[in-house]
Amino acid sequence: MTAYLLHYYGYMLRAAASHIEMIALVMLFAIPVSAALSVLVHVFRFLAVPVITILEILYTIPSLAFFAILTPISGLGVKTAVIVLVCYSLFFLVRNFLAGLEGIDPLIIEAAQAMGYSRAGMFLKIELPLAMPALIAGTRLACMSSIGIACIAYAIGAEGIGSILFEGMRQMSYVKIAWGVILVVTLSVAVNNLMAAAERYFARRADPGRT
Repeated sequence: MTAYLLHYYGYMLRAAASHIEMIALVMLFAIPVSAALSVLVHVFRFLAVPVITILEILYTIPSLAFFAILTPISGLGVKTAVIVLVCYSLFFLVRNFLAGLEGIDPLIIEAAQAMGYSRAGMFLKIELPLAMPALIAGTRLACMSSIGIACIAYAIGAEGIGSILFEGMRQMSYVKIAWGVILVVTLSVAVNNLMAAAERYFARRADPGRT
């Protein structure tokens, strides 16, 4: 274990960096899209059932099958992996963001309307800050899911920690498999703790009296 780390630490760092870059790209696209969908559904309530149903159907597609479906269209590599992971992430993000928006006390909305807030102003200054903890919670779930599924993306040529795991399985090298697992777990724990801290921060801002 130690010998592999000393000889291949550069390769392991590059694999971890590629994995983090992939997850960052997924969140970069998924968060704005989910926010737009959530606001659209929040304003036009009749869209809730079809939008949530479509996202649920996309999430139930096995990752390898999803990769296979998109590969002829978007090709091999990170592009296809990011598209698939964005589709999976929308399931968590939209549901949580909608739950945050729907969970706001109606009295707060009525008070904001009585104070003369415009629809856009009320969303940006009232609804969004109050719904932020739910959005962060959804982002946390989406990141955890994406970190694991991104390992499988090595099968379509996307670099990342999956390269170490797949090489270990192909060569029956338990050392490589062990280090791949350690890297994935370490990354998951670090991201989970970071997102949990952000969630607590926004929860305090949304309701300082309760927290």
